[in-house]
Amino acid sequence: MILLKLAGSGASISRLQLVAPKLAGILNSNVVRKTHTVVIDSNKKKVGWWLLGCAGMCYGAVALGGVTRLTESGLSMVNWDLFRTMKPPFSQKDWETEFERYKQFPEYKYKSSSEAMTMSEFKFIWTMEYLHRMWGRAIGIVFLVPCAYFWYRGYFHSTQKWRMLLATTLLLTQGGVGWWMVKSGLDPSSNSDSSIPRVSQYRLATHLTLAFVLYSLFFWNGLVHLLPPQPVRFVEWLLMITRLELLLFNMHFGNFRNIFTI
Repeated sequence: MILLKLAGSGASISRLQLVAPKLAGILNSNVVRKTHTVVIDSNKKKVGWWLLGCAGMCYGAVALGGVTRLTESGLSMVNWDLFRTMKPPFSQKDWETEFERYKQFPEYKYKSSSEAMTMSEFKFIWTMEYLHRMWGRAIGIVFLVPCAYFWYRGYFHSTQKWRMLLATTLLLTQGGVGWWMVKSGLDPSSNSDSSIPRVSQYRLATHLTLAFVLYSLFFWNGLVHLLPPQPVRFVEWLLMITRLELLLFNMHFGNFRNIFTI
């Protein structure tokens, strides 16, 4: 419109040449600003959905842990190694070696006091514990690899970087706490009731609490990236998420206390 008015009023070509670059600059800056905003929103959504996926995997880990607990499978894998235990037994000889290793610990003697455990029974409980451990390691891969990529690409601001470092620390700690918990069952002499080989309820509670904290951290940060900013304090978000967690896990397990009493 400005160009037409200038042309209609007999403005000189030089005047048009002065105005046109300014208008082009304004238009280009608006386009760049809108494009930049779209890119930022797209990046936030990627991070948000990734974090919600990590939260979902944490929920799955707790569910698998509950099944492992209910089937009394948690002490079937008697060794812990970050990489070597990722390979399951394939041949009959491998299974026999694993079974003989399990027989050296109190749980086998306790379960076989009236009737000896069969190989098929051992395979079942070992597989349940194996799935639980591999799921936990899968969470580590699904979180750490994209986190390194997003960090490198500059998707995180300074506050988010601290949150990602916190999540990484908690995730690594959770793996160590899991083995610390299992060790209490492999050698139950220091437990309150050493006659029955089971993990310490205090270490189990620590393991489960860390899972809740990780789930809350992933879930909350995922929502922060996907939802528009709201004047809600962190504590209020945490209380809301905690209520949701208790509802979901109570629905899943029926009676939450059963996990600790078996």
